[in-house]
Amino acid sequence: MYFSLKKYILLFFFLFSFLSIEATSPKYEIRGVWLTTNWGLDWPKKIIKTEKDIKRQQEELCYLLDQVQKMNMNVVFFQTRLRGDVLYSSRYEPWSSVLTGISGKNPGYDPLRFVVEECHRRGLQCHAWLVCMPLGTSRQIKNQGKSSVVSKYPDMCKYWDREWYLDPGNPKTALYLASIAGEIVSNYGVDGIHLDYIRYPDKAGFPDRKTYLKYGSSDKTLNQWRRENINKIVYTVYDSIKKIDPAVKLSSAVIGKYNTLPVFSSLGWSGIESVHQDPVEWLKQNKHDFIVPMMYFSERSFYPFLIDWVKHCAGHPIVSGLGAYRLCADDGDWRLQDFMRQVYDGRKYGVGGQAYYRLENLINNEKFVYTAILQAYRYPALYPPMNYMGKTLPCAPDSLCVEYKTLSTFLYWDSVTNVREYVLYGSDSYPVNTNDPANIIASGIRGCSFETSLKKRFYAVTAVDMYHQESIPVQMSFPEIYYKGADNEVVLSNTLKNFDRIAIFNIFGKKIYEGKFKISIKTDGLFSGVYRVELYNNRGKEEKILIVN
Repeated sequence: MYFSLKKYILLFFFLFSFLSIEATSPKYEIRGVWLTTNWGLDWPKKIIKTEKDIKRQQEELCYLLDQVQKMNMNVVFFQTRLRGDVLYSSRYEPWSSVLTGISGKNPGYDPLRFVVEECHRRGLQCHAWLVCMPLGTSRQIKNQGKSSVVSKYPDMCKYWDREWYLDPGNPKTALYLASIAGEIVSNYGVDGIHLDYIRYPDKAGFPDRKTYLKYGSSDKTLNQWRRENINKIVYTVYDSIKKIDPAVKLSSAVIGKYNTLPVFSSLGWSGIESVHQDPVEWLKQNKHDFIVPMMYFSERSFYPFLIDWVKHCAGHPIVSGLGAYRLCADDGDWRLQDFMRQVYDGRKYGVGGQAYYRLENLINNEKFVYTAILQAYRYPALYPPMNYMGKTLPCAPDSLCVEYKTLSTFLYWDSVTNVREYVLYGSDSYPVNTNDPANIIASGIRGCSFETSLKKRFYAVTAVDMYHQESIPVQMSFPEIYYKGADNEVVLSNTLKNFDRIAIFNIFGKKIYEGKFKISIKTDGLFSGVYRVELYNNRGKEEKILIVN
């Protein structure tokens, strides 16, 4: 009991120490999480054997997305391609066995389509996470049978260190991976393609000598040729998906260290040195929208390389990939304050956001990390504007209408052409300050209406285009009469000052106030509900409605 109380006290002081930092949380920030399906690590926990199991899998996935939404995150990296098998109906690769226990078996629903729809329902972006080069062990290939990549395209595959891989040096590999990405973008409403393992294997000795002799050139060393092969794959995927839908973003989870630093050695393990991966070049060539370096390092190895990434961002967001699993006792046993400092200090150094590996570690509230994330992300955040694609703002909706209900407020507005979504703001001050993230009620709204249980006196809405440029806000019309609950005052507009007297009646017709007209009328406090207001002058009487939330 004492130990539990001690933990809560420490948590309180930890969260309190970051209150001043949290107050400056950015309005624009990528907040992502990897939802891992390989081996069912995050999902699914149970395979499908009966029709009831389909609903159980879907409910389990919805629960995870609900938690992501509660944490005010905005991007889900959904692992869609695992090891040469997939979680959607594909013409190229078989259904993954994680769904039913049997490779190639149709689960009875399409998980990718389901998760895209459920993400959008919650205002979340869904990026299809594709593991690129690894194809699995010989046992996995055997289970996939004739539908495996190794069986269908043996010339594209290499066996190395007890696992099969696509050969990056074979020109067909780039076209093949681009076809998979293009298939997803064409048939599903994903917001992005997220590449993983877009590199050579970690260990030296990959057996591509014959490929090098066939496709290489004398003016390039083996390492230069390999790096160029990865670049070509990335560029081919980028061009393919942008041709289909320019709004779909391409990102990659990359090795956490770009290259060794003059004052801080990578100890021989970095993207450039070890796996022939050059994300900085991708950004310079505008062939990536953002990158996510997997920076699962302690502080001395974390900060120098984080700063180096930001230095080389070329105007694109750098999203720091943070290892929530490192909080676990058997995976590093990190202190919560050290982990969360990477979030807050990353903002200070100019990162474009954070991504967490992996979701289950957050939801399990390992060392109260879920609680700490709720504090760090107290307010929602919007995806940063893609200024490198242009800076033309979309038009704002022409009008915003508000209908008050007993337990909620329904808002609707005019549609705007060439926009992807809308953002709704609310405040008790007029006009609503749309620069303050505390006023964001909902983002990623895919229609022209929204119903909220959050009671605000004033509302505003903006339109967001395909490149996340946000329009100027359209404010709701300033009400002629409203109730200022903090001061127990009924406030009237100057447009009504031609009246001499005022009377206020409750829903039962009982008069609760009568007196001379004043801009501000002090009351004893009004309950939530609808009130009738009668205004009098020498020309007669006029009735108004007062709604108290």
